[in-house]
Amino acid sequence: MPNRDTVRITTKDFYDFGSLWVFDATHLPYGCSVWPAFWSKGPNWPFDGEIDIVEGINLQKSNQMAVHTTQGCTTSNSIVQTGTVGFTDCSKGSGCTVHETKPNSFGEGFAQAGGGVWATQYDVAGVFMWYWSRADVPAELTSNASSIDISKWGTPSAAFPVTPQCNLTEFFTPQQLVLDIALCGDWAGVQSIYSSTCPGTCNVTGPGSPAYDNAWFEINYVRAYTTGGPAPTSTAATSASTGTGASTATVIATVTSSSGSVAPTGSGSGSSQNDTNAAAGLGATDVRAVGAVLLSVVAGGVLAAW
Repeated sequence: MPNRDTVRITTKDFYDFGSLWVFDATHLPYGCSVWPAFWSKGPNWPFDGEIDIVEGINLQKSNQMAVHTTQGCTTSNSIVQTGTVGFTDCSKGSGCTVHETKPNSFGEGFAQAGGGVWATQYDVAGVFMWYWSRADVPAELTSNASSIDISKWGTPSAAFPVTPQCNLTEFFTPQQLVLDIALCGDWAGVQSIYSSTCPGTCNVTGPGSPAYDNAWFEINYVRAYTTGGPAPTSTAATSASTGTGASTATVIATVTSSSGSVAPTGSGSGSSQNDTNAAAGLGATDVRAVGAVLLSVVAGGVLAAW
């Protein structure tokens, strides 16, 4: 069936700068024609920005992270991060992309390793994403800790700091989180891309096809923390939402030991204290929070393509 709609789960809340989102999964959808994603968007997509935290296609073995903006935002190869830079014009179709270099970040390898955890800092200093395979997940993220110190996490997998070439605060508004599974489409279905891991051409087949035996999410949790910025605002969970709504939720967390907005320092391997990521300085970013499941997926729940 051409132009088949995808299934999407979207948060009712929108999260402003000063937020931290943690996504823990043991299985991600994969297989020929399969295109899953965990991402964020503003109320007026695509004009209010988009952050792709987890996104992969077909039988790829690694995750791709990205930010999407309107015209006027670019990134560079000089950013300190563990991932590798792909496209650098955030207004183009692919956005500004970074490819994960750590093993087992997508596909069969991700599942065999027991999954992993992503953390995304959404801040006035920029957008920063970390990934850990199951064996390397920080203890505070496995124990539902109410206090998280991101200064211990080292260099992010992907970093999109505010720079003269792109002040992200001018391109992004409060974001809502989205979980979906698409099939084929204008990335997974492009023949030159599809044929790199899959035979033939990209076709969507019906329920029961072995092509979709692994086209499902298994999620331990999704949590949101805030560093004391504006509280999230609630709206109906619909992709057609055009405003932030009038109902204001309570602040999920506050920072008690630091002031101002901060970017992560390059404390991991190959980092430098004077790199562009560290311009704002980390300080003591002791984030105190209560974890909140944001999506309609309970611990250990499964969302499948069919």
